[in-house]
Amino acid sequence: MVKMGESFIDKAIQAVAPQWGLKRREARIRLKLSDSYDINRRRYSKEYKPTNASANAIISHSVEHLRNVSRDLIRNNPMACGAIKKKKISVIGRGLKLQPRIDYEYLGLTELDADKLEQKIKRSFDYWAMSKGCDASRQSNFYELQKLVYGAVLESGEALVLITGKKTKYEKYRTRLQIIEADRLSNPNYKQNTDTLINGIEYNQDGEPLYYYICDKHPGEVFYSRKVTWKRIPAVNQTTGYRNILHLFKKDRPGQGKGIPDLTPVIETLKKLGDYTQHELEAASISALFTVFLRPETGTGGFGALAPTAAGVNDEILNYELEPGTVVNAPAGSDIDFANPNRPNVNFDPFFIAMVRQIGVALGLPYEILLQHFSSSYSASRAAMLEAWTYFYTERNWMVDNFCAPVYEAFLWESFALKDINAAGFFYDPLVRYAYLGAQWNGDARGQIDELKEAKAAEIFLNKGIKTLDQVTREVTGHNWVENHRQSVKENNARKDAGLVNEQTLTEQSELLEEDKDLND
Repeated sequence: MVKMGESFIDKAIQAVAPQWGLKRREARIRLKLSDSYDINRRRYSKEYKPTNASANAIISHSVEHLRNVSRDLIRNNPMACGAIKKKKISVIGRGLKLQPRIDYEYLGLTELDADKLEQKIKRSFDYWAMSKGCDASRQSNFYELQKLVYGAVLESGEALVLITGKKTKYEKYRTRLQIIEADRLSNPNYKQNTDTLINGIEYNQDGEPLYYYICDKHPGEVFYSRKVTWKRIPAVNQTTGYRNILHLFKKDRPGQGKGIPDLTPVIETLKKLGDYTQHELEAASISALFTVFLRPETGTGGFGALAPTAAGVNDEILNYELEPGTVVNAPAGSDIDFANPNRPNVNFDPFFIAMVRQIGVALGLPYEILLQHFSSSYSASRAAMLEAWTYFYTERNWMVDNFCAPVYEAFLWESFALKDINAAGFFYDPLVRYAYLGAQWNGDARGQIDELKEAKAAEIFLNKGIKTLDQVTREVTGHNWVENHRQSVKENNARKDAGLVNEQTLTEQSELLEEDKDLND
C-alpha cells in the first residue's frame, strides 16, 4: 500500500469533484512508483530511453540494414566468418542423419517387425536424401540443404523452404525443397504493412500465418529487366494439412514474425575490432620497413622546405616513400632520424582476447572455441568444449524440430501414399501418424581432448547403466550402434573364418583386459 500525503488543494478538489481528485491521486501514486528502482533515479539512466515498440515494428525498420552488415562482416571479417563457420560445422557438419524410431507397441507390431519397417523407411529416405532430386534446383542433396538453410538463418536471420512436388522420369519421389532467401519475402509492390499483412505474411486474427508473398526475384538482383511479381503461397496444403512453406527463424518475443541475423548484438564490436586489427597490422607492416626521415639544418624552413633552400637537392629527394632497403642521398648538413613506431603493440593481444570473450558470450561460443585455441588445463578446456556443445545440441534440436522433422513428415506422406510401405491409419489418425514419425537425428560427434579418459568414463557409465551402448556410440562417433553392431558381427565372423581369431586368442584377450582393469583399479 503506497501512502500519499494530501495537501489542502487535494482535499479541496476531492470535496468539489471526487472523480478528478481520484485521478489526481492515482497519477501521483504512479509517479512515485516509477522511481521504485534505482535505474529510474539516476541521471544517466533517465537519459537511457529505448523505444517501446513491438517486435515486428522494430525488426521491420532495421532488418534490411542488419542483413547487409551481417553478410559483409561474414565476407570480410575473420572473426565473424570463423564464428558462423564454426556453428555450421559443429551443428550440421556432414549432415543430421535419420534413424527411424517408430512406436511399435502403439502400432501393435513386434520388435522384429518394427526393426524391418525402420530399415525399409530408412532405405527409402536415404535414397531420396542423397539424390540431388530432393532439391528443386537439383544442385544439393538433403544434407547440403541443411547446411544451406542453417547458414541462411545465421546470416540473414531467417530462411524459407518451399515444399513442392514435381514428378520426373529420373526420380521415384516428387517431393522437392526450394530454399528461398528471406529478402524475397515482402509485401506486394513493397506497400506498407497493415493489421493483417506484415512483412510479406498475411495473418488471421489469432496471429496464424495464412499466406506468404514471395517475390520472383531478389530485390538486389541487377541482371534482369522485366517487372518483378509476387506469388501468394498458402501456408498450409489444404489436401494434406501439412505446411507448404517452412519459415525458419529464432522467435524471441511474442508476436514476432521475422528473425534477425545471429551477429546482431556484436555487429559494432566486430566491425571496430576488425578495423583495429587492420590498423595494427598496417602499423606493424610499416614498422618492418627500414624507414629514414631526413631532418634539415636548423633555420631551413622545416622538412618540407628542404628542397628549395638546400643546394644540390635533386627532385628525387622529394619522393618520400617507405620501401624496404631504400637508400636516400641526404643533402650536406642534414640529420637522419630513424622511425620507431613501437610495433608490434604488446597490449594488442590482451585487449583482443578481452573483446573476443565478450563476442563469444553473445554468440554462445567460449572464446577458446571461437579462436580454436586451447592453452589452459585439461579441465578448463573440456569445460569450454562441453559448454559449447550444450549450445550446439540445442541448435541441432531446433533444426530437427523446424526443418528435418517437417520435411521427413512430408516425405513419409508421399511414400505411404505410393504404398511403398503399408501404414494403416497414418492418413486419418493423428496418434498413429505420430507413432510412425518417431525418429532420431544423429550428427557428427563432438571431439575429445583425452580419448583414454573419455573411454574410461564411458565404460563406467555403461557398467552402472547410466548410458546405453547406443548413446555412447552416438556421443563418441556420431554413428548408429545397430549398424556398428551388425558390421562388428560381420567382421568377427570373417576373422574367425580366416583363422585370425580362435578360442585361445579370445581367452588371451580377455585375460589382458582383466589385468588392465585390475591395474587401473
